[in-house]
Amino acid sequence: MEALDDEFHFLAHSVERAVDVQEKAATELLEVSLGRGVLLAQRLLNHYKRVRDLVDYTRESYKESTDAKLKQGAITEMRTLVDYARHDLQRCLGWLDAASEPVLDPGTRYLIEFLASQLVAPDSEATVVPTLEGSYSTLVGAPLDDADGDDAGQVPIVVFIPRREQHSGLLHPLIVHELGHAASRRHGLVTQLVERAKEDQEIQDAHAAAAQSVAAHMEIDTGVREHIREVLEIEPIDETDSEALTEAASNYLWAIARFCLEEAFCDAFAIQILGPTYLYAFAAIVGTSDLDLNDPQHPAARLRIELMLRQLDDLAWTDVLKQETPKVYEWFRFQADTKGPSMEPAPSFSAKVVRSLSVEVQTVASEHVNNLAFTPDTIDVDLRTKINRLLEVGIPPAQLQEPVSSDFTDGQVDTEQSVKVTAIDRPQVIFASWLFAIQQGGGTLEAIAKAPGLPELSLLLPKALELSALLRAWDGGGA
Repeated sequence: MEALDDEFHFLAHSVERAVDVQEKAATELLEVSLGRGVLLAQRLLNHYKRVRDLVDYTRESYKESTDAKLKQGAITEMRTLVDYARHDLQRCLGWLDAASEPVLDPGTRYLIEFLASQLVAPDSEATVVPTLEGSYSTLVGAPLDDADGDDAGQVPIVVFIPRREQHSGLLHPLIVHELGHAASRRHGLVTQLVERAKEDQEIQDAHAAAAQSVAAHMEIDTGVREHIREVLEIEPIDETDSEALTEAASNYLWAIARFCLEEAFCDAFAIQILGPTYLYAFAAIVGTSDLDLNDPQHPAARLRIELMLRQLDDLAWTDVLKQETPKVYEWFRFQADTKGPSMEPAPSFSAKVVRSLSVEVQTVASEHVNNLAFTPDTIDVDLRTKINRLLEVGIPPAQLQEPVSSDFTDGQVDTEQSVKVTAIDRPQVIFASWLFAIQQGGGTLEAIAKAPGLPELSLLLPKALELSALLRAWDGGGA
């Protein structure tokens, strides 16, 4: 028993020390912060307290126990807590650094914060964190959860972007997709879609057939069974328990369908806000992969392109795409019209759900975005031409200045000609910048790859977004 006692106390103190070190960093941020990262730091402090409370509770239980197996269980729990503190919570400190010293240019940051406040929650706090691994993603749950409910209404959002792309303004529309995840989960938007899917008879029939097939596969394949167990976070499943296998298969299919519906919603959310801009950025990153690749949480890129083109067509963007970037549009159209290979039952079911509910997905996104939608009638050929000319001469396209006709006073012409200043909305700036980049690159698909690296846009686009935000704030519209 003495050896067990020594090990338990060793691990318990190790958890407390890991938490102490991290808590100091979070506390220091709160002391010096000018408002950035406050909510995130407070959530972490809450987690540190809960970890300490759990250590105290387990320590008291350990003292009272004389059962060696229970003591070994407490040791295992402490070892799990050490790992959680040194890995999951430890990496959160980098988020605090990014919150206190933002990695995005001011113009993009103002846009992301504005959209988060309007579409996620008024008190939301968006932090963008550069990462050396992975692509664009967001975090939901764990250290961001408010288990005590003491800051209801406030929403911390952490978005990860590749470190190499933190200055690639043309790719930042992908961050808007990530905000869609926060909006969906905050307002239960995808939950609505899942409920509609469960009421559809064709989807129900497809679900029953797929569940039977997946359950049969689970029975003979340990790897599949373990994968599904991990996704559902359930206890191990006995391969001889047909009822448990069927139930797990059924729940798994709905779980991955939910993941894929959320991705489709976030695409529709970003298209609604940014129009074709998001499709171009999507192609630059996701379009380089196998378009028919399926994973449990994402529909195939080919299907996503198909649905985005359909949405852009419904929003009357197609003629603009054909006119401004015809060769790129042809590639999108070809990929969307090309039939992909046959799929396994699980991804096939998810694809059916996403395709069947595509209209509902677009409707939910449209209703949520409401008057922040970007439509082609707000950026006609004349405006696109004017923005293009500004970019050509190295001027950030944040506003247009046009002379106003002279006034007559007592028969005399006023020789001081006035100037009308019109702010250019930020979605217009980003879209016109993408058009400029594609046309500069020859208008082919290759131009999509080159666009984010154009040095002039790396300077002009961020500055234009910043000036546009300032003009908006000056006019009383908020940043």
